Amino acid sequence: MSKRTDLSNLTSSQFSIWTGQKLDPDVPLYNMALAFFIEGDLNPRAFRDAFHTLINRSDAFRMVIHEKDGVPRRIIREGMSYDLECMDVSNDPDFQNGIHSWLEKRAALSFDLRERLFDSVLLKRSEGKYVWYLNQHHLITDGWSCAVVYNRMKEFYELALEDRLANVPELPSYGDY
Repeated sequence: MSKRTDLSNLTSSQFSIWTGQKLDPDVPLYNMALAFFIEGDLNPRAFRDAFHTLINRSDAFRMVIHEKDGVPRRIIREGMSYDLECMDVSNDPDFQNGIHSWLEKRAALSFDLRERLFDSVLLKRSEGKYVWYLNQHHLITDGWSCAVVYNRMKEFYELALEDRLANVPELPSYGDY
């Protein structure tokens, strides 16, 4: 009889993370939440378009984990619909004072591994001041890839401003890493 690890298509690291998550499913131990404080002009529509492109060109963002008979398997969705929430909190003094508290609460939400392994919001703090909140489950990211995601997002945002996102190629596959 084969072991679950042999029947799964998860990497050994992913399998260990999945096991840890299964042991404590309501604890967001494997959330990797980041908050990028952005200053300067920002076009929310271009940012949203860039993020949509990032999701649909990166199989890691489209990855979900399904389990059958106790065996986890990664599935890459062909496409993923995700509407990046853009919140204007510039006129909310309570939110301005509690932005770090909001970030902590949002980062503490658990992921449904069958649905989506990331969460993101663009917050407008004031004119020319934004926060990009990005939370990824450790099943799809690590410290090094966070920098890659940020750089790709910057690149895609610049292309979105020039209306040139249509020609962006597929990013290297998660499996290649």
